[in-house]
Order: sequence, then structure tokens, then C-alpha cells
Amino acid sequence: IREVLHGDNIMKSAELAQRTEDIRKVFVFRHLSKKNMNKLVPNIAVVKMQRGQTILKEGTPGNEFYIVRRGEVGIYNGGKLLQRRGQFDYFGERALITDDVRKADVVVDSVDEVELWVIDKQVFQTIMDAGMVKHIQERIQLQDSTICFDDLKMVRVVGRGGFGVVKLVEHVYTG
Repeated sequence: IREVLHGDNIMKSAELAQRTEDIRKVFVFRHLSKKNMNKLVPNIAVVKMQRGQTILKEGTPGNEFYIVRRGEVGIYNGGKLLQRRGQFDYFGERALITDDVRKADVVVDSVDEVELWVIDKQVFQTIMDAGMVKHIQERIQLQDSTICFDDLKMVRVVGRGGFGVVKLVEHVYTG
């Protein structure tokens, strides 16, 4: 089911206000300007999918950014679960920022259905400012699953407690 709430369909002001409030709960959009928020919110498509359905397939072009409005999705690579994303988490940003193909499959893992907010590439690129792009690039870097303990060097001990020692580490190649 795909519902686009722009064009001939006029959103009620209460719905628009609620969606604007909710989109601020998405970390990357928390400081979005009013001007860009007004570009974004009316162009969000609502998609509902059932448990087990594939949302994104590894190797396909990336033309949309996704926000989990309700439910849960799993991000898989080679059939192995890498991460789960829930309410107000997002995915699909890597392909839009890097102009590369999708790097993983994303599948509905909710008990029943998931509701997704979908933003097309053109709208996404129009509203992104330098700070948002930097945040997403840093997130992508953190998601790099090839980092091993040998790639980390200890900076200092942060604390000690009943569960062990907490250390601040730094990636030797990227800092």
C-alpha cells in the first residue's frame, strides 16, 4: 500500500502538524529549517508492508530514503542479520549519499506490518544541508563492519566498575 500525501490530496493542518512534530524525532532531521521542513513533509509517501516482505534488495539502485514510522525492520547481508531498526530510525541513506547501489537487504521483521515514510532522492537531496550530510557520512563510517579490535588503539581509561574497565578507543586509520 503506497499513499502519497501531496498533489491533489490536501493534508489537513492537524495531520501536517503531527507529521512535522514526528519528523523532528528522526535524529538527522531534528534541526531541519522550517523552509526545508515545508519542502519535506508534504512529499513523504506512506508505505505499509507485511512481515517478511523485502523493502530493499542488495545491489539495486538507491532512489529513496526510508523512515520507520511504526514497526521494525531487519538489515541483512548474506542472510545474516546486521541490525534492526525501529520507530523513527532510518535507512537507505548510504546509496543516496554515495550514489552507489544498496549494500544490504532490508526486510520487515515486525510481528504484523511496518509503516514506512519514504522520501524520494530528489526531495532528500534538496533538503540536506552540510551538517546533515556530515552526520550521515559519520554514521556510514561507524557502520563499517570491517573494523577489528586490532584496528583500535586505546586513548585512555574512562572508568572502572563492577562490570569492568571502560576505555576510550580510536580507530588507527580514521581517527
